[in-house]
Amino acid sequence: MRFSFDAYVLDTEARELRQGGAPVSLEPQVFDLLVLLVENRHRVVSKDEIVQRVWFGRAISDWAVLGRIKALRRALGDGGDVQKYIRTLRGKGFRFVGEAKLLSSPAEVRVPEAAPLKAESVPPCIAVLPFSVVGKAEVGSSLADAIPRELIRSLSSLKWLRVIAHGSSFRFRGDTVEFENVRNLLAAQYCISGMVELQGNRLFVDIELADTRTGEVVWAARKDAPVGEVQRLRNEIAAAVLNVSEFELPAHEARLLDVDDAENLDAWSALHLGFRHMYRFNRTDTEIARGMFERAATLEPTLARAHAGLSFTSFQRVFLGYSTDLETDRSFA
Repeated sequence: MRFSFDAYVLDTEARELRQGGAPVSLEPQVFDLLVLLVENRHRVVSKDEIVQRVWFGRAISDWAVLGRIKALRRALGDGGDVQKYIRTLRGKGFRFVGEAKLLSSPAEVRVPEAAPLKAESVPPCIAVLPFSVVGKAEVGSSLADAIPRELIRSLSSLKWLRVIAHGSSFRFRGDTVEFENVRNLLAAQYCISGMVELQGNRLFVDIELADTRTGEVVWAARKDAPVGEVQRLRNEIAAAVLNVSEFELPAHEARLLDVDDAENLDAWSALHLGFRHMYRFNRTDTEIARGMFERAATLEPTLARAHAGLSFTSFQRVFLGYSTDLETDRSFA
């Protein structure tokens, strides 16, 4: 991503800061600190967060953090008395207060004009964004990062779904979620966002799964638990999201398809339509589902879910008495 403030342009991908087109020399840790502060310009960043991001949680003295802050201010021509860009809030942390703007925008990223509701020729892609924090940032900030990271790990186990790495999706930290930006900049058809809030001694987490192509909310939930049961809450959220992604997303993809051109469906589209018909438990839909799975398996022989669908529909044929070739269907099932 690229941000601009005054005469500076910060490019997080190229890892460079330029002033009026000329490069500004920054040590790696100082650069990482600048990125952290700019990405979280909407709030105060604690020393603990800086240590976690810049030093990966190693034991670091306060003087080391202050040294990097001083070096960054010096590079930006921002004295400790003026604090034009980096403001110190004693006992709280630091905040970037410059007028930073996100340069990467949909207008800069050209995407082909295509039928927006057609399934892609590759597996669907999902981005998990860092969650926002309501209330005491120091209480919920670590959880607001930990939950999305855990979701990324869990979703990566679904071989039919592509998952954006946190290094890319976490660049949306602090920004109001614009689905068009997520789709254009990350090429993700789906995104998960959320909010962490502390009320008394209970933590509340709101999660939303949305389609970036239509802006439609596919699924949303609110989970809560006592502060002392954070791990249970994280496991519950991960299980819920995994379950929704396993079953709701294929059904949602199927609803977006134009069933009038079934002969032109790719493997993933055929697979989704197969799931749409598979659980209706009647002869017609069972045969439609089987035809979709056969097409998917033919187009993509390594698509395990298509072969699983063929096995299940063969079982349906036998169990429900629809089979006209028991031996063949039994061998598939």
